[in-house]
Parts: sequence; structure tokens; C-alpha cells
Amino acid sequence: MADRDESGAREGESGLSGALSRRSVDLSTYPSARSFFEAARDASVECERTREALLRMEAREGVRAQGYEAQGRSGHASDRTAATDARIDYEERMRERVEADYALIDVACRVLYGSESGKGGVDALMGSAVADAISFRYVDARPWSEVAALTGYSERQCHRLVETGFNAVDFLGWENCMGGVGDAAI
Repeated sequence: MADRDESGAREGESGLSGALSRRSVDLSTYPSARSFFEAARDASVECERTREALLRMEAREGVRAQGYEAQGRSGHASDRTAATDARIDYEERMRERVEADYALIDVACRVLYGSESGKGGVDALMGSAVADAISFRYVDARPWSEVAALTGYSERQCHRLVETGFNAVDFLGWENCMGGVGDAAI
């Protein structure tokens, strides 16, 4: 089943300028809910790593007052825009990858919470504890200890909640879960 195109609405979170292009995620390439959400977790980690790299690069650029005097003592002219150029080049190289990652994360959120947040998905079918446990662990890429603290359940119970959610998605199918439909009619 090919999922419909999803607009990347997380432009500000990615640290990349310009609107993210529309991408589709082919859910049929994932043999199970677990493999899909593990891919979403990897995408989340990669987006965060890219965002942090861009922030470090921006910090190295620094803000300097415009000067017209020659700078440097070694006799060689330094390129004051080299750091900015390097960041822009990195941003361009990573743009397509980040767009694909955010498209995957957006589909994961739709599976968990439906097309209209809070009106479908695993949340409507299994309850918010199950959807939140999966979201904290796989969409936010948090460790199990944080998932437990955020949900108010033990780590062991969070593992059970996640497994219950994965089983529901595998049983009901992607489209039924996104729509919050509680039957397996496909």
C-alpha cells in the first residue's frame, strides 16, 4: 500500500531553509509495525544529528562586524565566508535525506494519532498510553527510562504497551489504524 503524499511541516525543526517537498512513504516495504517504527526511530535520530551539526556549524560562523582592514598576520588572506559556505553545502547535501526522514516521521504520527491529531490511529483504537509509549520511544527516540517516566508506567509495562500497539497495527493494517477503524476489513 502506498501512502498518500505528506507535506513536511517541520521545516523549523530540521534547521533547513525552504519548504520540504512532498514525499510519499511506501508502507508495503515494511514487513511489520516494529520494522516501520524502528525506521522512524532511525530517521528521528538522524534528523536530530543533522540539526545539531547545523547548529554547531552556525555557531562557528560567528557574528562579526564588517571590517575593511586587512586581517591576519601570516600574510595569507583568510576566507571569512568559508564556514558559511561549508554549512550551506552540508545543508544542501542533507536536504533530500532530511525530507525523507521527516516524511517517515509524519506517517508514523498519522499511524499513531490519525490524520487529524487525536481523532484516529492507534490512539483511538488502543488508547493514548499505547500510542504515547510508541511515540516517545520511536518517534522521539527516547530511552526506555524516559518513556516510563513520561507515561507513568514501569519500563516493563511500556514494553508491553508498545508490543500491544505493534500487534494491533500488524493485525488491522496501516490504513485502518490511521483511520482509527477497529476492524480488519481491507
